Amino acid sequence: MPPKPEDDAAGVTRRPSRGRPKKRTGKGPKTPQAPEAPKRAASNRRPLSHVRGAERHDGDPVAADKLAQAFRVLPEDKDLPLSGVHGIHPYPARFHPAWARNLLLLAPRDAVVLDPFCGSGTVLVEASKSGRRSFGSDVNAVGLRIAKLRTTRRDEDFLEKVARSAVGVYERSNQRRESPFGVLAVGNKAFAPHVLTQLINVRTAIEAVRDPDVREVLLLCMTPLLGKFGSKPSKRAPEVSRHVVRDHFLKRTEKVVMALADFADGLDPDLRDPDIREADARSLPFESESVDVVITSPPYPGVYHYALEQRLTAQWMAPPGMTQDILRKAWTQEMGRRGTRPGSWIGAMGPVLRGLARVLRPGGRMFLVIGDGVETDTPVFIDDQLGELLREGSVPLRFVAAVSQERPYFHEDTAHLFAERPRREHLLELERTT
Repeated sequence: MPPKPEDDAAGVTRRPSRGRPKKRTGKGPKTPQAPEAPKRAASNRRPLSHVRGAERHDGDPVAADKLAQAFRVLPEDKDLPLSGVHGIHPYPARFHPAWARNLLLLAPRDAVVLDPFCGSGTVLVEASKSGRRSFGSDVNAVGLRIAKLRTTRRDEDFLEKVARSAVGVYERSNQRRESPFGVLAVGNKAFAPHVLTQLINVRTAIEAVRDPDVREVLLLCMTPLLGKFGSKPSKRAPEVSRHVVRDHFLKRTEKVVMALADFADGLDPDLRDPDIREADARSLPFESESVDVVITSPPYPGVYHYALEQRLTAQWMAPPGMTQDILRKAWTQEMGRRGTRPGSWIGAMGPVLRGLARVLRPGGRMFLVIGDGVETDTPVFIDDQLGELLREGSVPLRFVAAVSQERPYFHEDTAHLFAERPRREHLLELERTT
């Protein structure tokens, strides 16, 4: 890929707090503390738990060095994915907040930011914290609901209402009752019977909350418990008492309320919430030449199946009988998912890059984080495939620089495909040409 002269970097100026929600004199809305934790070791899994490998630079050396600095996660940032609003709901293969924050330092202070694969909203959170207007889209509706939870500004009155409603859910879920959500128990072997009963009771009590915005927050406080107390192929369900689900729901709600309050309190008072839409990145609904910088991480070829990962969450989020509606677009339009045929990923990335070039202003920058993967039994090396696409000239984008780091590959059946050439994760910088 040909080099490009250095792009000027700009710092981020913190703006005055809007004082919203109102300044709290105590620790915020009070909820009872959870007296019991699951009887298992705490998980230490975080994004980028397997970095960093041997590093390679390409393109303009000054720009590549800046990318390398942005791509590194310092020891003091290791807990960042679990801090504040970043930590209020799990999501697979999340963009590391330190990457988003570091890349924003390479953008103008007034840049409009777009993440067309926004997932649960990490880039959008960091854009808001930096005072920048942002847009996001994805085909995964579960991810978008988490993104909206993380990025929507909430005032103190609303958060107090959430806290009070959580206590009501806690109290009403103490007794088993007839519920349309009982259908979730049919054939469900992921949870112990008493845990499943408590989950259904909590879900039923949440559905009775009248305010839809409050109900949404409470629902997204409950769904992380599905992974916490359920079994997976790689782990057994923890042994817990019959009340631990209710207790942890209340504890998590308190954590979410405080995180949302702190997030809102630190934002520019004039900044609008991110504009988040359900859309395929190959057909973006945003105006031409409307953004200055794209920061995103497209799905890696053959590594994840996001709709499959979110199927359980979608089942519990949906009203009875509407489960399939939540992830319909994700099932049919998700690109790069595991098991796709060779050529599928780059075939989708051509329209994606053309669409991104359309919404970028001339001279605008694009930062892409993408890892090598596998399509069926064929390795996909990103630098080869994207390099060929850019050289074809069908996309009005110019390569600036890239930094790549070696990464381990954990799928045993196809690990031999990287025996001679290591798998890498890449951070690329592209520029929209005129």
